[in-house]
Amino acid sequence: MNEKLANEVIRERGAIIDGAIVRVMKTNKDVAVSYAELSTKVMSMITMFKAQPQMIKTRIEALITNVYMRRDEKDRTKFWYVA
Repeated sequence: MNEKLANEVIRERGAIIDGAIVRVMKTNKDVAVSYAELSTKVMSMITMFKAQPQMIKTRIEALITNVYMRRDEKDRTKFWYVA
């Protein structure tokens, strides 16, 4: 029972982080957003729990895989929103 609950919490937090990342990326459609700026904004947006940098990094990678955003070709620490 505890493991099931823990997995549910992780899944829900992932969805909350995804939403925050997408909101930040949508507001910056025309510019590349650095990882540092993105993670700082996401951490400040989420008040329900303390978003850990590793969780944010994992969700960024998932959003890249699902083609919601992409890495900048010249600077791998920056990201672009994919409409």
